Amino acid sequence: MTDQISITALGTLLGIFVGVIGAVRTGKRDIKSETTHSVKMEAKIDNISWGVDAIRLDLKDQGRKIDNMDQRLTRCESSHKRIDEHLQLTETKEGMRYEH
Repeated sequence: MTDQISITALGTLLGIFVGVIGAVRTGKRDIKSETTHSVKMEAKIDNISWGVDAIRLDLKDQGRKIDNMDQRLTRCESSHKRIDEHLQLTETKEGMRYEH
């Protein structure tokens, strides 16, 4: 009877030991899996961040181009106005009537 109790106790202890080892291995796999997932997510976030930075730079560049074109348009409008005034004065002096 003691042999039977010893074998039962030994079997129980062996079962506990195998269960603990299995749990530790599963935990290590879970940690590895979570780490891999975390690294992939960080890489994706970095790529998105770089894309946002590139878009931001493109928008700044477009803003500068629009400002430059606005300044050029203002100069052209000003030149056009001066030419119109000059033509008006010239044609008025010559007795012609200039209508714009």
